[in-house]
Amino acid sequence: MSADHGFLPMPEDSQRITVGCDMVPGPLAEAVAERLLSIVVGELRADGIVVTGLRVELQGRSTTW
Repeated sequence: MSADHGFLPMPEDSQRITVGCDMVPGPLAEAVAERLLSIVVGELRADGIVVTGLRVELQGRSTTW
């Protein structure tokens, strides 16, 4: 989990897509986050988009996972 809630600096000629997912905590949360990231990046690259930075953040009480 990240304590920094800001985003990475973005070059002027870039665009940002933000994806969010709320779910009931569980042991698969990390695997779900990894799969979502893989799908999003794969789709962007398939359309010829150059991905210059990524940020993944799991929020919530990890003790309930």
